[in-house]
Amino acid sequence: MNNQNEWFTVNQLDGDLWSIGDIGFEISYLITGTEHALLIDTGFGVGNIRATVDSITSLPLFIVNTHAHPDHAGGNNQFPEVYLHQDDLRLVHVIFSRAHRENALAFIEKKNIRIDDISGFDINSWLEAKPNTLHPVSHGYVFNLGDREIEVFSIPGHTPGSILLLDRKRGRIFGGDSLIEKHPVWLHLDESAPLHVYHSAIGSLCGITDSFTEVYSAHMTEAISPSVIRDIYNAAGEILSGHAKGRLFSTFSGNGLFHRCNRGAIIYNEANL
Repeated sequence: MNNQNEWFTVNQLDGDLWSIGDIGFEISYLITGTEHALLIDTGFGVGNIRATVDSITSLPLFIVNTHAHPDHAGGNNQFPEVYLHQDDLRLVHVIFSRAHRENALAFIEKKNIRIDDISGFDINSWLEAKPNTLHPVSHGYVFNLGDREIEVFSIPGHTPGSILLLDRKRGRIFGGDSLIEKHPVWLHLDESAPLHVYHSAIGSLCGITDSFTEVYSAHMTEAISPSVIRDIYNAAGEILSGHAKGRLFSTFSGNGLFHRCNRGAIIYNEANL
């Protein structure tokens, strides 16, 4: 690897939709409309995601974070303005602290990825980077792309300010880390909202899933069926009702309890129900 653009794997999924894989970690999505484009998440910020997006479209850009974790918001400094939920504003500044950036760098390097081979990448500049203008959004906020609107759906759980992006015209949901299949939704983190809060938000989403045919997760290369949302909702409900208790499960971000219902699974903190 000797070029920053080679950090990414770009796939055109439809005439107006691209996935941008951040070297095997998070997947960002680019949606193009008739007047604006929307980039969902900015990755770690090691590769030049701005240049990658510019190579796809010249439309004016909206940038939005599904949540403020380093693999989703770490490239925010490459853009003059970024939108994210107001409840993750504090967290985005935490992940841009030098100590947190050093931890993220160590995590990447544990994967045997040699970032010092990337031409044009300056580690010290990356460690000292800060986000530019941040615009807080909340449930119901709309990004107008010209031919259609992309709607913010608040789903606190993975982080307090986690959101989904709904493209009702195309029947798509962009779920970040809040919706996933095969792997569990992580709700055991120190910053995660209580399980009942996530359960309530998922319940509201269940009421509109008939309007959608595809869910795009930040850690799956293919779209999944919206029916998995009901399975995730039921998994959380079984725990909250006392009908199920998860088994101990270890992750690089700490231990939690794992519970699955059909294709939906979560890791949760028993002290944060």
